[in-house]
Amino acid sequence: MDIQDLVTPPPKGKVWLWVGITIVLAVVASALWDFLFKPLTLWTIDEIVVLTNLGSKSLTDSMYRDIAKPPYERASYLSLLLISGTTAGLFVGMVVRRRSGTLLKKPTGFLESASVVGIALAILLQSVRVGYIVKSNAYIEQLQRASAPYMTSDQRLVVSSKAALIESKSDYDALVKEMIDALAAHGLKAPTRDVFFD
Repeated sequence: MDIQDLVTPPPKGKVWLWVGITIVLAVVASALWDFLFKPLTLWTIDEIVVLTNLGSKSLTDSMYRDIAKPPYERASYLSLLLISGTTAGLFVGMVVRRRSGTLLKKPTGFLESASVVGIALAILLQSVRVGYIVKSNAYIEQLQRASAPYMTSDQRLVVSSKAALIESKSDYDALVKEMIDALAAHGLKAPTRDVFFD
């Protein structure tokens, strides 16, 4: 193969064929995302959130109470999580080092392996839980801003108060429905929740 072959453009018919194939693949990928992968991802995240709450109603309610908290309180909580997670990681690292003699070796015993897997799983589950809380709070705030022009000042205060008093999933769902209905009454489509965390 010579350099001239690399710089010679392909025939025009092939270019249009590849452009057409690319467009068809983009349409198919977009349809697959909207109708298959996005709902599957949302369902998976919801199931992971249920797993982080261990099926407990009180833990689930606690999570929804966290949604009602202001952002600065959540930032303090995340800082605490970071410090406690780092401390736990250092502790596990010291245990692994003491048992195996070096940090470069793979964990050899069941205790070391279980500790590493357990902490990694706990961090994953906690990050999904915190991400869910942050995104849910952001969604409530976005709905409040979107529906504000279509409410009286008293209605906006009531909605803001309800957002601050969320105690459970049913409270959250009722508030979301109320704001979506306010938008629908004026012929507007409510914003959708993001699948992934920003």
